[in-house]
Amino acid sequence: MNKEIYGIGWYLRRTYNTQDVSDFYLNNLEIPIIRTHNENIVHWCGGASVVGFNQVDKGITLSTPDQSNSLIALFKVEAKKRFANTLHLNEETENIPNIPSVTFYKDNEGIIFGIKEISIKRPDYFDKYWNKETANQQLNDKFKLAGNQRGLSSLIIRSKNWLQNAKFYQENLDFSIIEESKENIELAIDAFTTINFMYGDETKDKCFSRLSSRQSFVFRCRDVKSIFNKLLDNKLTPLERHITGDNAGEIYYFNDLSGQIFGIQTRTNSTRIEDRYAEKKYKL
Repeated sequence: MNKEIYGIGWYLRRTYNTQDVSDFYLNNLEIPIIRTHNENIVHWCGGASVVGFNQVDKGITLSTPDQSNSLIALFKVEAKKRFANTLHLNEETENIPNIPSVTFYKDNEGIIFGIKEISIKRPDYFDKYWNKETANQQLNDKFKLAGNQRGLSSLIIRSKNWLQNAKFYQENLDFSIIEESKENIELAIDAFTTINFMYGDETKDKCFSRLSSRQSFVFRCRDVKSIFNKLLDNKLTPLERHITGDNAGEIYYFNDLSGQIFGIQTRTNSTRIEDRYAEKKYKL
């Protein structure tokens, strides 16, 4: 784990219709909406992590769902069977990673996501931390997760050069290996979330702007400038710099070796509820 990175701050989806995809995740994964601005919709998914569905202009060409499925979000639940009974979707069985403990589905835009059950009897590496978290997490008196939903727990990045890509994150962001096999390498982001690298045969076009990438994610950091300078020292070229609308933080975006876009960000003096939660939790 990198003590300067506090997990996944944002998992971002860009779409031509935010309302439809937001409704899917609200009704099926039961992650509550915490705010909207214009056509953009933000859901809370536990801790200081949010899922954002951002509207893009129809004149912008987004990566295709097949290319986008090189990034897969995993969510922790109390019971997969109970979750499946409410989801009313067929399990996805084609072109998915081989992770026995995870069940995969497709959302209404054809993007794959995974569901993993928390375990007390046979806990995985991080279940000892997840088991300490009470069910029905609350962000405040207004927003809480459904009893079966625990939150965003992992990201899977699939690529042909997955071994080199895992090393890229390990060396540049100081993430430590918690599991390694011939099929995958899993790195710890924080005490609750991981990033998993596996083989994928999709050809992902390299996006030169976050706006044309259907999926991206942003790490929440203690000191973004410190990490940014380290990445520059390691000869990484920033993709772009974005100032958020509330001026509470700037995001620096990069491409990893697979062409996946990731960002780093520190947010201070923010009025957003998840940022106030993070400041209290991490004592920023």
